[in-house]
Amino acid sequence: MNLGPRSLLLLLLASPALANEVCTWTNGWDNVPDEAMDQVVIESGDLTWDASLPDTVASWDQKNSYSNTVTFDTRFPGQGNPQLLTISGDCIVSNGTWTHTDNAGTETYRLNVAIGANFEIAAGALVHGDQKGFASGTASGAHGGKSGGGGGPTYGSIPSPINLGVRQSNFDGGGAIRIDVTGATTLNGTLSVAGRNSGDHWQGGGAGGSIWLTTGSLTGSGTLRANGGSSGAGAASGGSGGRVSIILGGGTSFGGVTCTAYGGQGNGTSGYGAAGTVYLEKTTDTAGVGELIVDNNGNAPTTYGVSTDLNGSEAVSYEFARLTLRNSGILGIGSDDTLVMTNTTLTPDTDDDEEGINIAGGTLTVPPTFAYSNTFIHVSASGSSFDPTTSLTVGTNGILLLDVPHAVSGDLTFESGARLTHTDNVNSEDYRVDLTIGGDLVFATGSEANVDFLGFRTFSGAPGSGSHGGEDGLGSGTTYGSIHAPTN
Repeated sequence: MNLGPRSLLLLLLASPALANEVCTWTNGWDNVPDEAMDQVVIESGDLTWDASLPDTVASWDQKNSYSNTVTFDTRFPGQGNPQLLTISGDCIVSNGTWTHTDNAGTETYRLNVAIGANFEIAAGALVHGDQKGFASGTASGAHGGKSGGGGGPTYGSIPSPINLGVRQSNFDGGGAIRIDVTGATTLNGTLSVAGRNSGDHWQGGGAGGSIWLTTGSLTGSGTLRANGGSSGAGAASGGSGGRVSIILGGGTSFGGVTCTAYGGQGNGTSGYGAAGTVYLEKTTDTAGVGELIVDNNGNAPTTYGVSTDLNGSEAVSYEFARLTLRNSGILGIGSDDTLVMTNTTLTPDTDDDEEGINIAGGTLTVPPTFAYSNTFIHVSASGSSFDPTTSLTVGTNGILLLDVPHAVSGDLTFESGARLTHTDNVNSEDYRVDLTIGGDLVFATGSEANVDFLGFRTFSGAPGSGSHGGEDGLGSGTTYGSIHAPTN
């Protein structure tokens, strides 16, 4: 039979392989998806999307009546297939849950979805990797920050996070969510990769995982969270927060969406885990140079050195257009890391002095003339670099905290309400202010250099019981130290 061009076209259009089939899941498929042009409808029953199903579909419609869970078996590179589910058109998640397969000791599974049109997550819907991170292997409870007991190192990217959260004790870290949306995202539901709480066990909580959302635009009032797990009993520490990143391909508004990466609660002598990182990038920002937010929900770590270290696993250099420190958020700069703040707007909260930057042997690069207030800068380790060459001004409620010898090339001014101090000592002389100034030093009225009550706290290691320049009231101590050049 001879077919003309028009007849051949009609046959091709009628071919089942090219038809847009609607494939509905209701505790089973009415039509099993097997083509990239299939439209997926989810109505009832748990579903696992694995390599037996296509890695591309035309659209996704998860109904409001759906109250079950879709588990994606998408994997990290090198861990098998599928690595990505592509939804060419719109994706609507009206209710129910998305999650990914649980992990053990390697980064095997994450939720990885690319959406070619618009993405809608309704208020009743949950996309999560809670407690889906590392369940074995390293048990530091760290990720975006250190655990409450000082466990580390931190790891992973701030603007493009993909890693799982590390467990602490026997309690898993959070998983990883990567969603790329070409069009608009309307987010009224929740994306969550929390670490596991330890409950009433005498062990620490897991670290938060990673959420990385790239989208054309964002509206809604939903939540993205990568919080660390809490300890419920004993002297166990909270897990650190993980990492959240939202990068807009168009526009400058993040709607009313809330992002958190809080450290988990600790108990006894171990404290809260450090905050993780929240990164927000507008289309007007240079790529990778958006806003970094470090927020620990008002829970200050109690262990020395616990901070949101830029990266404790490899040398990094970051620059941000905006740096926001609030609610006891402490950003750390480790020995091989650099934070460039020559063009950064620094915004601390004004409620207290528990937010700041801890330079732990790394480099803080600032303009030649630099001023800050309502926050602290802490030089905590030898090898730290922080030197505004013309002038440094510590403003109202600002603190310069020096635990190791430090030099400033230019002028140093403390305005009213500012303070120079060091960390509290216990039973050895670990911390003191040792400051060299190349220019002029000014303490304005109302400022202070104050180290009251920061000396020996216990008798152990102290030269004399209540004595120093003179004997104590009982005459039982030994005087010590230099008269001309006192340093003790």
